[in-house]
Formats: sequence, structure tokens, C-alpha cells
Amino acid sequence: MGPMVKARYLVMAGVMVIVLAQGQPAPGADADLDEKIAALIEDLGAELYQVRERATNRLWEIGRPAIPALTKATGSRDLEVSLRADAILRDLRAGVDPGWPPEIIAAARRMRGGAAAQRRANLDRIVKALKGGALPFLLARLTAGDAKDKAHALGCIRKLAASEAKIYPRIIELLKQPANEYQGQALILARVHTGDTIAALKLMSRYDVGSSERRKIISKAVSNITALVGRYKFEQAAKEAGEFAQAAPTDARFPYLQAEAVSALGDDGRAAALRAKALALNPGSEAAHYTAAEMLQHKLGRRTLAEKEWLNILSMPPHDQVYDTNALIRLHSIYAECGLFERAAERLEKAVDLVEAARKRSSGVGIVGASIPSLRKRIESLRARARREPPGKNAKVRDRRPDNEIGMNIQVAVKDGKLRQLREALGKAAAVLTVNIQPRGLRLFDKKVLKVRYDPGKGEVGVYLNDSPCCKPAPLRLAGKDARIAIRSLDCCYIYEIPAAGGAGRRVARFEKDYKLILRPGNKIAACRDIAVTINGKPYKWKDLLSGAAFDYLPEKFDVSIKGKYPSGRPLEMKFNIVPGEPPIGALPAQ
Repeated sequence: MGPMVKARYLVMAGVMVIVLAQGQPAPGADADLDEKIAALIEDLGAELYQVRERATNRLWEIGRPAIPALTKATGSRDLEVSLRADAILRDLRAGVDPGWPPEIIAAARRMRGGAAAQRRANLDRIVKALKGGALPFLLARLTAGDAKDKAHALGCIRKLAASEAKIYPRIIELLKQPANEYQGQALILARVHTGDTIAALKLMSRYDVGSSERRKIISKAVSNITALVGRYKFEQAAKEAGEFAQAAPTDARFPYLQAEAVSALGDDGRAAALRAKALALNPGSEAAHYTAAEMLQHKLGRRTLAEKEWLNILSMPPHDQVYDTNALIRLHSIYAECGLFERAAERLEKAVDLVEAARKRSSGVGIVGASIPSLRKRIESLRARARREPPGKNAKVRDRRPDNEIGMNIQVAVKDGKLRQLREALGKAAAVLTVNIQPRGLRLFDKKVLKVRYDPGKGEVGVYLNDSPCCKPAPLRLAGKDARIAIRSLDCCYIYEIPAAGGAGRRVARFEKDYKLILRPGNKIAACRDIAVTINGKPYKWKDLLSGAAFDYLPEKFDVSIKGKYPSGRPLEMKFNIVPGEPPIGALPAQ
């Protein structure tokens, strides 16, 4: 018996080395594994203790593929085989891994009994020691113990997922078919957090996740669909928003998001019907309209729709309460952004009056991030601006980025990560000069053909080519102490040290900037296809302009031509030019 067993294990060891070295199963690997498992189960009843232990550990390491054979072995007439097979199965089904430290394995096995508090303490200890490695065990614990045990295990999974991004994808990999509501909740959360909202929706129809969890899942779905709209994935956004509108028929955010997508795809009639439906939902719930208005205003930039929602709240009872105050403040910001300054002042003044009246009735009422005196000053400022800049005939509330328009954003970065050093240098500069050199592209400061001179008699500093000024001198009076000035030219900022006694300055620092042009198309333009773009006669890829096209320096203007096709097949053709301004870099106050 002994020599035969030894020969068997020598053969097994050889096979394992080949499989690991090749990195993939050899032909007939499944059959080979079945034979190994059968031989190992037979060895569970071997005469030698060492052989029985080795077979037990090896079956445990093989894991799930051995479960069918082990289940059958629990009915063996050989008591040793039956007991060992049952013990291995309990560990496998509980997610206990043979690679864990012995004390953690012992703690996991103690979870099968004992007091409830001790079980939960053991679980916390296991999770603390193994972190993400405890996930299979935690998923198994969702089916073990009482309801509080299961809830505690689900809470542990949430905490792990908050610190380890791979937890939710791993749940999807491991949990193919939930065994109960707790595993169902875990899989729903995983699907939502990985962006698979449709799969989450289908699971929600089968597993009760409770109102609190349902709200979290709905909020996450709103966030995911909003992100799809932001990435111009309109077909997918329309589909998912429609699915969730059926699952949560009283949540106005989903028809609004669906309308956003179908409008971009050219179905304005359907979009209008969806928006009207959303506005009419929840006629007595200020909270529901508040949630929808916040999304419209701050996530989608739909000021026109948000205005309707805030006005809807003002029309609902109870009047002059917290929701009305918030609605007035949000309306004030919409009107101010659209140049309707008097209307903005009126709304803000009404909000402040409501806050002061509420304070007289009770304590603890206020506006976060502002004081009443500061808001009163803002009201005065808005009214002063309304007098200086009265609205024109066509002044109205406009969306942040209308559907058929394109916005442009210019970003600047300082090479070699020296942004802070530049800001500090600007903060210490006694003067800042801007020098424009033609033709553009010449860095004459680098060629050292330009001089920076300070004239204490005139009290000014300037830049000169020979004796000719290259820019208007800047006034500067130095009282017996050298100073530094900043000079902006093309894509560089130069720092010069100026002697108080007068004469030529000395360059002490140079900062070079890079620029990025980003196009922000309205949704109807973003939904177009076959888009070709040229800027200043040079072709650019549309996707590159959406993420940001690099420029060494800012040209005097951007001449833009865009051609493409709307989803309906109608041609898109736009031409415009923009004179770019230098993006500001804020100076840090001198210490």
C-alpha cells in the first residue's frame, strides 16, 4: 500500500509542474483533474496519517472543482473519508482559503457557532487581516447565521469596496447566482458601481433591497446616466434612462435624462413630451422637485428647465419655508449668470427676508456659506450692476451650453511642474509687462537681443530692442532696494531682477507654458457623425479636440471650420473665429 501511494503522489507532482510551467491546461486536463480528485478522495481513507492529511490539503487547494466528488464522498461507508470530505466541503463553501494564516483559519471556523457578538468580532478580525482576500468568505457569510450576521457581512463588503476599487468587479466575477436577498444586494451594488445599471435594474425586480438601499442605487444610476450624457453616449443614456423610468416611475430625473438624450439624437417632440411629464410628476412633493432641479441646474446646465422646477416649488404649499428659500437662492444664481441682475437681486432679497423671519420664529435657521450682511451687500452689488448693465430686449434665461452652439476652453500648464514657483514669482513681482513680438513664434528674450532697463529718474521700467521700446513702460518706483518684475511674452514668463540704482536688469527665472484647446459642443452637435474640423487651416481629430488639443503658444485668433452630419442625415456646417485671451495664473501673495 505504501509504495503504491508514494508512486501516485510522484506522478501527481510531475503533472502539476508541467501544467504550471505551460501556463495552460494540457489536452484532457479536465479528465486528468477528475482522476486526481478521485485518487485523493480514496487517499482520505489511507492507513498513513500523513497521506490522509496530504490528500485533505490537496483537495482543499483544488477547491470548487472538487465539490461534486466531495459531496458524493460524504456518503462513503468509510467514516474517515466521509468526515474528512464533509470538513473540506464546509471550508470550501464558507470561502475559507488554505493559504490563510492558521489563526485566521481557526477564527473563520469558529464562525460556525458561538455567541452572535463573538461571530461578528471574529469576522471583523478576519477582514482586518485579509482585506480584499476575505471577499469569498464574506460572500459566503451572506448566507450564514442570522439576519444581523448577514447584514454585518454586507456592511463589511461595503467598507472594503470604499477602499479597494477591485471589490465590486470581483463580486460580479464570484457571485453568478445570488442565493438570497443579501447576496442579491451585494450583486446589485456591484452592478451599479461598475456602471451596469441595466443588470442592476433586473436584479432589483427580484431582490428586495429596502428603501434606503433603493435610494442609493437610484442615485448611483442617475450619476451613471448623467455621466453617459456628459460623454455624449446618447443612445446608451436614452436606453438606460428609459429602463429606470419604468423601475422608478415617480423619479423625474430619469425622464429628464431620457429627454436630454433623445433631443440630442434629433427627436425634439419626444423630448418635449418627456420634459412635460417630468415637470408634472409629484405635484405635492417639494423634495422631489428640488432633487430634479438640482440635477438640471448643476449637472446638465439646463437653466431653462431648472427655472421651471424652482418656480414649481414656489407655487406649492407650504409657502415661505426652507424649500422656498432654497428655490429663491437658486433662481438668483440662474438670473445673475444670465445677466438679469435686477431679477437676481429680487430673488435673493426675498430669500434673505425669509431667513430673517424664520430666525425670529425659531433658532438654527441660516444660509450655509454666507452671512446675512454679506448677502445684503451682494443684493446692493447686483442692483448697481443692473443699473450699469441693463438687460437688452432679448435678454432671457439661457442654458449653460445651448444644443446647437460650441464653447471653447483654453487651459494652461507650466512645464516641469513649476506652476507654484511661477505663482510665487508673480506674487513677488513689483510690475508685470506684456511684450508681443512679430512674427509670432520668436523668443527674442531667449536669444538675449532684448534688454530690460529701469529708469529711476522717470520712475519706469521697460523692454528695449537697442534703444527702441518694445512695449509701453510700466511705472515703478524703487526706494533703495532691488526688485523683481515679470514679463509675459508668447508662451513664456520671464522674471528679471531690477537694480534700484537703474540700468539693465538680470534674468533670474524662465517659465514656459503649454496650452490646451478644448471644444465643448452642445448636445445636438456632439451627436453628429463624420465630423471634420480645421483650425487655422490645419485638420484636427474631433475626439482630440473634445479631450484637448495641444498648442505650443496661443495664436492671435482661432479660425474654426466644422463639418459633419446630424443623426437625421442633415449636414452640419459651422465657421467661426475667436480671439483667445491668456488664461490667468493667479499670483500667490508674497510672504
